[in-house]
Amino acid sequence: MILIYDIRVDYNPVNTLTTRKLKCVLIDNDSYYCEAMYDFLRDSSLAEVLGSFNSPNKFLQALPQLQFDLCLLDLSLFEETGFQSVAKIGNKKIVIVTNTFEHLKEAFDLCPLTIIAKPVTKEKLDNLISIAHKVHIENIVQGKIHDFELFYVAGERGKVKIQLSSILFVRTDDSDHRHKRIILNNGEKYILMNCSFERLLSLSSNLLRINKSELISIDAVSKIEYDVITLKGLLDSNKLKQVTLNRWFRKDFLSRISVKGAT
Repeated sequence: MILIYDIRVDYNPVNTLTTRKLKCVLIDNDSYYCEAMYDFLRDSSLAEVLGSFNSPNKFLQALPQLQFDLCLLDLSLFEETGFQSVAKIGNKKIVIVTNTFEHLKEAFDLCPLTIIAKPVTKEKLDNLISIAHKVHIENIVQGKIHDFELFYVAGERGKVKIQLSSILFVRTDDSDHRHKRIILNNGEKYILMNCSFERLLSLSSNLLRINKSELISIDAVSKIEYDVITLKGLLDSNKLKQVTLNRWFRKDFLSRISVKGAT
């Protein structure tokens, strides 16, 4: 049984933003560095590592399915794909971690958040993550990062603005599979009209697909017992709601949860 200790009882829009962890990916072929980064961020309240890639090609292949906020990369690895390929990361924040300053011009052309030299200490990383988290939250508040979306909702005229990070649970509507039923972390429920899972997943980095008919938020996971996920903050018959993790979505789900010992 895997317990994830990240429980929020009272809903507050500001707290929802400031307590959200940065989702990081690593691109580096130094296994020691990647393991150190995992260890440094294991107990961080500001960030978590979604995964690491030891080659740019593997990262670029996975990029369309990745939902992250911060990319820490060794720029020298991109010599084989061309430094311009880093631009495919889009508007995600980039931190260049390097033990050589051979490619400084190319590095600055990418407008990284910062450039740090190896070896990376925990103190150095904590300072970096603190700055990156602050910038990320400021960008959300200022509307530079999308955290709200307008949806057509059953029973409402026009569109309703919904905070994406507040969505805890999504299920296909039984009467019409084009519609999706959602539950927010303040208990509100809506039926989103003509809304696909693909759209929701592309909008929110918190949502994960667990089976053909359901999505859940990373923030809703309480514990995992093989193919049964218990959700916090959601009740079903006066008990914490449980959902089934389908084997086709299991590998991706566990890689995103990134919890030590998950099986």
